[in-house]
Amino acid sequence: MPKKNIFSITFLLIFFLEIISFADKEHWIDIQQKDKNILTKQRFEILVNIKTEKEENPYCFFPPEFENNKENLSLDVKKIGTRESEREVNLEIYIEGIAQEAGEYTIGPMRIPYILLSADMETEFIKDNTRVIPTSYWEVPSLQIKVRDERFFKYKRYAYIGVGIIFVSIVFVFIVLLYRNKNKNQPIKTEITMSDSLHVARKYRLDGNYYEYLKTLLEIVKKLQEKKEDKELLNLEQKLKEKINEVGYKGKVPTEQEMDFFWKEIANNVSVYEDKKSV
Repeated sequence: MPKKNIFSITFLLIFFLEIISFADKEHWIDIQQKDKNILTKQRFEILVNIKTEKEENPYCFFPPEFENNKENLSLDVKKIGTRESEREVNLEIYIEGIAQEAGEYTIGPMRIPYILLSADMETEFIKDNTRVIPTSYWEVPSLQIKVRDERFFKYKRYAYIGVGIIFVSIVFVFIVLLYRNKNKNQPIKTEITMSDSLHVARKYRLDGNYYEYLKTLLEIVKKLQEKKEDKELLNLEQKLKEKINEVGYKGKVPTEQEMDFFWKEIANNVSVYEDKKSV
């Protein structure tokens, strides 16, 4: 075989090996929808992030190529930037869009054209970049977005406010009803007057329960002493205590005169107190 043919075959083999080696280079792609909720007539942003292993020659990226056949969707590449480390190249592309109508839209797929600049190409690129043509492309898959009507979120917010107001109102009514039922179930405390206590004491006397009779009179005397301090009431209290001890512990039965005495003294004091209270 002629040497010329051998050199040609060798050159082609090296060329194809380079292409295969270059084609095997893997790159990592991440597409992010930066806005959680995309609304009609409001700007949203898509971030395309591509990472790949750093080559010996520097990367030169060109604006992405993508088709957009939707009349209600406008897309614009706002920024392209690269960050490099010792082993990695990171390409970031910010795409800004506006949708005029609600619905589901497809962004992409897109192609990222690039070349690896050799020393000669880099010099040529600095002189006139219009002559540099991309030799390779990265394929970026499409992204599905859902655009909602801006009125939907406005009404949704009002709905949440309305539900909150209704919930608070229900809780308030429940607490009021619970409080009323609690008070209704509680026994009504009525104040027993000293005149009522006198009637109770009289009933004990008629029933022959002289101990409770004297004890009830003693309670009335103590109530009178809370209203005013009086030596006569103090003496009357002491006599009642002595008589109660005789009846309760010694089993003595008070005479009718003794019981009448205590009754008249206490009834008179109660009458005087209630007359002053009513004035």
